Amino acid sequence: MSVASKFGHTTSSKERDQEIDLALAVMCCLQRPGERVPYAVIAEITGLSHGGPFMIEQAAIWREIA
Repeated sequence: MSVASKFGHTTSSKERDQEIDLALAVMCCLQRPGERVPYAVIAEITGLSHGGPFMIEQAAIWREIA
């Protein structure tokens, strides 16, 4: 089930969010230590547009720096 955001766009359902989380978890399990995954690859794996994976990548980079 999709839900309309306040801007009129549809947002992910809880089930879709779980699918994305699972895809990211599997990707992390297959990733080598220290390996960075570009947001374009994350977008392809999760089926998201570039904006969501870009934010995921930025958060990971900030965690790495901190």
